[in-house]
Amino acid sequence: MVPVTAFRIEPYDNEGILTVDGERIEFGPLQAEMLPGVVHVMAPNGIRLVSFHREVKGLTWSPSPKAAPGRPG
Repeated sequence: MVPVTAFRIEPYDNEGILTVDGERIEFGPLQAEMLPGVVHVMAPNGIRLVSFHREVKGLTWSPSPKAAPGRPG
């Protein structure tokens, strides 16, 4: 492991499949920045959600409004 604060991945090919955390995303360059103090924890059964959020550099993050499977929406 190499500690980073941000990263960018640029695929060598022009087509393919990319996934992030099991979710298919658009194929192309991918970049992300680590946001200190922002945590999203899922229990092993994938049903119970525990989320924290705070304002970071003028941006506010909060979890997706989609409900987890087996959880009221």
